[in-house]
Amino acid sequence: MFKTISPLWLVVGWLLVLSALVAASVADGARISTSLLLFVLGVSPIVVMGFVANNAAPPTVAEILYRAQTRDRER
Repeated sequence: MFKTISPLWLVVGWLLVLSALVAASVADGARISTSLLLFVLGVSPIVVMGFVANNAAPPTVAEILYRAQTRDRER
């Protein structure tokens, strides 16, 4: 199931849930600074994952060959 979900959809879903939480906090009478802190805390995991994904080491030749072999066996 998770193989069909793109990372973009996960990020969009995360941001939609986060915006609903921030909107609910504003509607409940929270201060703007509290809602902004909630938003920053909610966005920070996405930013950290983006930095980690961009700096990840490229796969080695052995890893690429292993993936190709296991894919052939599954078919």
